[in-house]
Amino acid sequence: MPPPGADRSAEITEALVRLLDAEDQDVRLSGAYGLALRDDPRTVEAYARVGRLDRTEYEHDHRADGLWRWKLRNAPSG
Repeated sequence: MPPPGADRSAEITEALVRLLDAEDQDVRLSGAYGLALRDDPRTVEAYARVGRLDRTEYEHDHRADGLWRWKLRNAPSG
């Protein structure tokens, strides 16, 4: 059995995109983070849809740094 989160199917990716329409910011953050883990090109837009995060509430939340890590992985080398 594959580890949790290992499903890279289009169905799961599209489900993550649908989470970006949720009213709850935490749900939108989960969707954006899931896209970042999949190196999806919609990651930047997804984090924009999350909105501004409260620093105290999300200070230690690994999902909040997902966009930064995604940008590092996808930066042009050279």
